Amino acid sequence: QARNANYSLSVTVEERVFLCEDDPDEPNGRFARATDLDREDVEREGQWLCDRVPPEVDVFSFVVRGGRQRTVAASFLFGDDGDLYLEIYDEDEMLVGGTAEVPRANSKQCIVIEPFVGDRVMYARVVPLAINRVLQDDERLDYRLTVRDGDACEDIAPETPGVEWPRVPSP
Repeated sequence: QARNANYSLSVTVEERVFLCEDDPDEPNGRFARATDLDREDVEREGQWLCDRVPPEVDVFSFVVRGGRQRTVAASFLFGDDGDLYLEIYDEDEMLVGGTAEVPRANSKQCIVIEPFVGDRVMYARVVPLAINRVLQDDERLDYRLTVRDGDACEDIAPETPGVEWPRVPSP
């Protein structure tokens, strides 16, 4: 015959702490602190957005030379890492174009800036739509920023067949 046995069970669950450290360009979330992309062509890897409230954004400044088109693209791992879009602002910090309306499910967001009469300073703003904390085991969305001369959306990986990328018209 079994006797009544008293026992206790204790379970300790430690909360998983995700830590997202700033990327090397932080703080660059405002126009006044934008990262200056002073070269003609830019392939800037090692960029990321942290999952924060309010959402973190990255701002970059660059020059569009008179008479030349420029392409700005952000490449990332859609879904697994998250989703983002691009916004382009003029030197007066006025929104002149963006990719928020482009159909999702692309691992790239791209926009073409049409030629201006003279040189103009422009800003690219990278904005997160979603950051997947679980699948990548972190709390950040990694991306590569590319700025090139010409209409180069189809030349920048990954391929996005059938996507009609937006354009910033010349004034």
